[in-house]
Amino acid sequence: MASKKKLSKKAIALIIGASAAVILLAAAAIYLVLPRGGNGGSNSTKPAENLVEYVKRAVYTMLEPEDLGNPNNDVGLMLIDCDNTEQFSKTTNIMLVHKKGKYVQGKGSFGRQSSSSAIGTGVFDKPVDISKYKNGSLHISVYIDNPEKTKRALWFELSSSGTYDKEEISWVIPRSVLKKGWNEFYLSVPESYKAGEIDFTKVNFYRFYEDNPGYGVTIYYDNIYLTDKKGTVYVPDLPTVEPDEFEESGSPYGKMIMSCNTVNILNGIRNAKVTTQPEYVTEGTGAFMLVPEVGASAFVFKSPTDLSAYKDGNLHLSLYVNDTSYLTNKVTLELTSSGKNDVDEFTFIIDASSLSNGWNHIWIPIGSASVEGNADLSRINFLRIFTTKPKSGLTMVLDDVYATMESESDEFSETSIADGKMIASCNTVNIFKSLKNAKVTTQKGEFVEGTGAFRSTSKASTLLEGVFKTPIDISAYTEGYIHYSFYIDKPELCGNLIVMELTSSGKCDADEYTFTVKTDTLKSGWNEVYIPFKKNIKKGNPDITAINYVRIYHTNFDKKEINIKAIIDGISAVNKQSDIYTETEAVNGKMIASCNTINVFKTLENVAVTVVPREFAEGSGALKTVDYKGSIMFGILNEPVDISAYTDGYVHLSFYVNDTSLLTNNIAVEVSSSTEIDKEEYQWSISPKDITNGWNEFSFKISDALIVDKAPNAKAIKRIRIYSAGRKEGIVTIVDNIYAALSNIPANACECGKPVYPGDIALGNCMCNFLKPFNMKLTSNRIEGDKALQVKNPLADMHSVLKNPVDISSFGGGRIHLRIYVDSVSKLKNNISFEISSSGTYDKDEYGWEIKKSTLKSGWNEIYLPFDKAAVTGNPNLKAVNFFRISSPQANQSLVLILDDVYATGK
Repeated sequence: MASKKKLSKKAIALIIGASAAVILLAAAAIYLVLPRGGNGGSNSTKPAENLVEYVKRAVYTMLEPEDLGNPNNDVGLMLIDCDNTEQFSKTTNIMLVHKKGKYVQGKGSFGRQSSSSAIGTGVFDKPVDISKYKNGSLHISVYIDNPEKTKRALWFELSSSGTYDKEEISWVIPRSVLKKGWNEFYLSVPESYKAGEIDFTKVNFYRFYEDNPGYGVTIYYDNIYLTDKKGTVYVPDLPTVEPDEFEESGSPYGKMIMSCNTVNILNGIRNAKVTTQPEYVTEGTGAFMLVPEVGASAFVFKSPTDLSAYKDGNLHLSLYVNDTSYLTNKVTLELTSSGKNDVDEFTFIIDASSLSNGWNHIWIPIGSASVEGNADLSRINFLRIFTTKPKSGLTMVLDDVYATMESESDEFSETSIADGKMIASCNTVNIFKSLKNAKVTTQKGEFVEGTGAFRSTSKASTLLEGVFKTPIDISAYTEGYIHYSFYIDKPELCGNLIVMELTSSGKCDADEYTFTVKTDTLKSGWNEVYIPFKKNIKKGNPDITAINYVRIYHTNFDKKEINIKAIIDGISAVNKQSDIYTETEAVNGKMIASCNTINVFKTLENVAVTVVPREFAEGSGALKTVDYKGSIMFGILNEPVDISAYTDGYVHLSFYVNDTSLLTNNIAVEVSSSTEIDKEEYQWSISPKDITNGWNEFSFKISDALIVDKAPNAKAIKRIRIYSAGRKEGIVTIVDNIYAALSNIPANACECGKPVYPGDIALGNCMCNFLKPFNMKLTSNRIEGDKALQVKNPLADMHSVLKNPVDISSFGGGRIHLRIYVDSVSKLKNNISFEISSSGTYDKDEYGWEIKKSTLKSGWNEIYLPFDKAAVTGNPNLKAVNFFRISSPQANQSLVLILDDVYATGK
């Protein structure tokens, strides 16, 4: 047996050196022949790349790595498994890593080939659809050996443009969250940073890079996939703060969180700087100018602030917005006790639609915040405020952030009402603990009662929402009504209902009374809303003696923004209805109900006062039916009316219906000395055959009435009811001018007894007011009334002087209404001309319009001619219109041309 010899240190050194040389030569050969792409290299790799990296790569790839599978069970879509680069058509700076401990999934990870900022980029060979995970997160595992050497942050990007910074979403991983070794992150997709609009169905590029790379930092990354799991959004670490010469101030109203005068209370600040411009300061000496287009503004406090004493109070902030149209999403404010966002956090949401241009002074109940983690009000040390996707040009300024037990206040005062209980006069916010989506307006025409009203600032469905400081007792009005004055410019945009909720729970949908009004019963402008308390929808166990919450909303939930003007005034509980209008007397008899006002009624059902021009026959208004399924009108008078002097005469009624074809049964008219139905009653019946479209004047002979129960006491008429069963949807009915008289000729009649209404020029029912009518005859072919005016010879014009000039000056900013019948538009060679004048002839002191042939159809046409679109000749006097003319030059001789319902109306 050969004896063993101990090797000398020199021999050992020679062996090691020779082995190293062999390995180095092998590595060099591998380096020369190794492909520059495909399974690892970069298509843009430089020949002088770090040889050591290739040595590592050669050694790693010569070994068969262990397949670790996936340690996670929440994988939705594997985006990049990092085992190889076969899914990419082009890569940059990627090194495949198979060394044990340097990958967490599958057989490998990606490393950085060279110490540039790009840790790796790749263009996908086939676009990837990640749209299913738009509300989820992106998972990535990251290994780092020296996180303290990373100067700023890591960024991961996905794009559908094939490159970076276009059609992109991205995430930051700040240095402060990186620990030595492996790190696992779930990055929120919906809260990612955006550059343009990514197409989630065609993601074709990724980039992972280090912002301002540090020297000697080794980074590997692995297991990149999409999941439904909720993710986190990180922000870059805050830069250090340079002290300024300003001072922090306190708040006389509570605990100052941040006066925004100075940065000296901060350890870190991002996307904000102090401004001292007077227009951008509401408190103290300065405010923070934010940079919303860049991203969130964040503030780390040197010392935590204890807000625990204000948990039942409000967070106040002043926020300046130069133009709210630049806001496309909500504004979010976060307070945390973790020193960073999204951890141990209180989140407050400010609806963009509640903001106005300029300064907004905002109070938000602290208890309304959503809470994440173990947020501690006693140790608030971080604030972040941001909005997403703002339009270019947005300026936002933050000032005066404090916690308080007080609520929003103003210089106005609450008012009461004599005959009811005021819930909210809407003069002031001082009665509210919190009020959302509304601000006091004192502009002329924007309030009905007191000194002001609440104008909604919302473009969403909730118009107003408030919590009262002191509960309100409305228990004395359960037999009465809930009333409010409501202005709406576009009721047709508000869905089917306007809903009011009154609760004793301090919030919606709990211990609640709900009151609804149909939007099709509302007109554009002011509406007096009365809802019988008994018609409420009850939820839970509301305490009627302690109402402490109100919400008003519409039911158009389909759109994110509804552009309407809505104002609420005088919310109250009352025993009877009332309005601002006055009763008038009958010209030649005894007025039972002028229908101008609801004030003469003790109870009144299914009607509302309308003051729209042409919707009343007498006085200032009429009663318009609300619901076609109920009575046309039902009212009990406050005071009995004595019509005993007229029992040999008539009861008169002005009645409007838009379309008689929607009447399927007779209309019953009842006048009674009893408040009970079918007691002590006069009753008359009207056949639909005796009704025309439009206004109708009826005189019912009292001696011909059907007596129900027993003869009424004519000295004490108390009740009026008008009804007709089976009316069809779409019907419009209006009641006006109910009085007793000895004559059956209406007070507003012309010579032949036909009624005349405000603004009438030529209704077409008769020719009593025409002096020498030319080329004109009456025809039964009409839409409204008894007759219409037909042109005898279509080759000539039709015109007339009016015996009694018509005053339409109150409609000067409005329109002329008329109906024109054309049997066949093809018989018209030219446009139709229509003129009115105050000169008694044409082409002098005249308004004239051209009605384009292209806008007409064969048959009846309803036309509105705006005064501001007329051709004006001379100086027409709208107080004395005395002439009208219609013509269509060179028309076919067989043309049938009819004119009807010519009157002035508002816009």
